[in-house]
Amino acid sequence: MESVSKKIVLLHWIGRFGNRMFQYAFGCSYAKKYDCIFYMPSEWEGTLIFKKNKYTKIVTDDELRLHINQKFVDKKYRSMHLDNYKKRTGDSIELVKFNNKQNVGKTNIAFQDLYCMHFSFLFEIMDSNFLKEIFTFNDNVKNSEMYKWFESRKHTYDLCHLRRGDISYINYQGSHSMISKESYLNQLNILKINKDDIVWISDDPCEKTPNIWNVKSAGHIWDYPCGEQYCPEIFLDFLPDLLNIIFARKILRGNSSFSWWGVFLSNAVEIYSPLIKPKPIELKNKYFKQDTEFVKGNHPHFMGNKCEHLFNDIIFV
Repeated sequence: MESVSKKIVLLHWIGRFGNRMFQYAFGCSYAKKYDCIFYMPSEWEGTLIFKKNKYTKIVTDDELRLHINQKFVDKKYRSMHLDNYKKRTGDSIELVKFNNKQNVGKTNIAFQDLYCMHFSFLFEIMDSNFLKEIFTFNDNVKNSEMYKWFESRKHTYDLCHLRRGDISYINYQGSHSMISKESYLNQLNILKINKDDIVWISDDPCEKTPNIWNVKSAGHIWDYPCGEQYCPEIFLDFLPDLLNIIFARKILRGNSSFSWWGVFLSNAVEIYSPLIKPKPIELKNKYFKQDTEFVKGNHPHFMGNKCEHLFNDIIFV
């Protein structure tokens, strides 16, 4: 790896599958645009379900890979071991932050941030057609009974993604708001869609519509760095929900990166996204339930409102 002068190295996967898709999309897009190699810290869920592409490799230096993939370490620890790697190998790689536009275009760099999920000048690097290529399911997935089952139902149902899980806990700490179910029901009324005909996906088992595949979930067994663990018949616990989104006819998506990518990969006839309002200042990083309107399209950011600076509309070229 040290002999490769043109590279971009991701030191840390941030969050779960949807967030990792942004990091992977950015790394691959950057490698393509600037003619370099994208080194990942490890395999991830996408390794199991997407086709391989020529732009990616896993960090080859054993010592560096060992340290950056530790579960309970921080940015300072990973930075220190990148410095140790540089001293050992003579590699002049530079650790950068992508909130600084001046770093875009450099080609012997490492990063450990998620700014690619927020800044418009980084969205400009990403090409929609290219991303749909690298997020093409591999033959193992496409030839599976599960994939064929969902594909056979393409555009025969309408779907709502009601995100719950961590953001629904009173002691939640983070940027997300929880969108009320009433917001979805109001939008369905506007669209004249019968709520009883809707397929629901949700972290809340009481809200989701069961099918023969999502009931096979093993309970979302997750471990760093590779993420969700393999599950027989369905590959990954979340894959039935992802395919459900991808093959839906009309979608009211949720406020999550997972939902955003599901819609991005779909050929839905109509897409509606929640237009999230800013949180009250006193609840900035706390639990907050809000009623919201939906707008047509997938562009609104899933974490907040674009008036909050970090939550710009997500539009790729």
